Amino acid sequence: MTNARERFDIFICGGSQHVPMLKALLAKLHPHGIVHLGSSFLTAADLDELAGLYDVLHTPSHSADPYENFELFCIRDIHRIATAPYFVKLDADTHLEPDWIDYVEECLAAHPDAVLFGPRKGDVDVAFRIAGAPVRRLLGRDIDVQGAPKVIGGFYVASTAFFQEHQRFIEIVHM
Repeated sequence: MTNARERFDIFICGGSQHVPMLKALLAKLHPHGIVHLGSSFLTAADLDELAGLYDVLHTPSHSADPYENFELFCIRDIHRIATAPYFVKLDADTHLEPDWIDYVEECLAAHPDAVLFGPRKGDVDVAFRIAGAPVRRLLGRDIDVQGAPKVIGGFYVASTAFFQEHQRFIEIVHM
């Protein structure tokens, strides 16, 4: 059995305006996994203030645009970098209750193949269909999602293996 720090890679990004929130969040996250801080907007002074609260610093450099670096880090890099069985991605302004890890563990126990969930359920369900020969060629089948709960908030937990298995697809759709 792996311990919690080996079970989760936890990814969080933020900017200078988020440093106070990051300090509080990083302290809550650290006991539960390897904490990865993505820095596209943080200054050297910000990083000094956050030193010791994260395990790994990532400074994506996909483009000259810091926001594009942040987006591509979240879309492409997290899934490639993660090595733990599950990863958690959250925004710096996410509010976590003290028992947040219990929520994560309960959701994983009930739905081990779940890919996305947030801190609270939205008011609508998600329904979409992607079909056709190009889709079947790329994904091996049509995709039909009906009545899936929409979640709210910049927080998700997923099986690392699922995302790594679909990394090529992720790269293609986000080119």
